Amino acid sequence: MPVRDRGHAVGTEDGGGTLIGAMMRIDARELDPRQARRLSRRQAEVLDLVRGGATTKEIAARLGIGEHAVKGHISRLLRRFGVQNRAGLVATADRARTEVT
Repeated sequence: MPVRDRGHAVGTEDGGGTLIGAMMRIDARELDPRQARRLSRRQAEVLDLVRGGATTKEIAARLGIGEHAVKGHISRLLRRFGVQNRAGLVATADRARTEVT
């Protein structure tokens, strides 16, 4: 999950101090667009099949790879686009207009 964090030190009159910080989740629209759009050919193939509504088993059969490999590709795509599920992946990827590298 992509995050943005910030922090700064706040001093006190007695010479002490404390660190104040925050961390915020960001979504794919806030990522560097070039990073969000660069997909390997295999990631693009998996994404296209997800867009078409294919199950993990169907994707594995179609691409000639194991279901575990498909799950790995989908997990990496979810992280890259900062979404939680396949529907969010499809919507966000469509907005980002993905490119294959």
